[in-house]
This record gives sequence, C-alpha cells and structure tokens, in this order.
Amino acid sequence: MLILSAACGHAAEAKPNVLLICVDDLKPLLGCYGDTVVKSPNIDRLAARGIVFERAYCNQAVCAPSRNALMTGLRPATIGIYDFETNRAGQLG
Repeated sequence: MLILSAACGHAAEAKPNVLLICVDDLKPLLGCYGDTVVKSPNIDRLAARGIVFERAYCNQAVCAPSRNALMTGLRPATIGIYDFETNRAGQLG
C-alpha cells in the first residue's frame, strides 16, 4: 500500500503545468517569433520558458468565423459564419 501511494504522489507531481493562450487575428508579430520592431518583453519571456508553436491553424481565414469558433467552441460550418458580414449575435447560445 505504501508503494502505491508513493507512486500516486509522484504521478501528481509529474503533471505538466499548461497555459493555453488563444488569440484571434494575431499575426506572428512578436519578439519571440523574430520580429525586431514589436516590443513584447513579457510574452517573449513567457515564450522563452515554454514552447513556442511555429505553425498556426485556424477554422477560417478571416477573423469573424475564427473568433466565433474560439468563443463558442463550435466550427464555422456548425454556426454558419464564414465571413465578416454574417451577424449571429444573440442567436448563439
């Protein structure tokens, strides 16, 4: 029994500490991506301590569908938003 509880305690310590930052419409214009004009010391410091993802994937190539997918957890095909003009505010819920 002692071995089992020691193993369980070790497994709890080994869990990764994950921070996922979701941003819509962000171009890789940050120091951690090599931009020399933008000053982003805090996010650069955070990126240096973790993993910087070099590939970006989005639900749709414009901000409205991508933003709605991010906020609702639903794909553009599910909520019917594919462009800037579609306004479904109040219908999602």
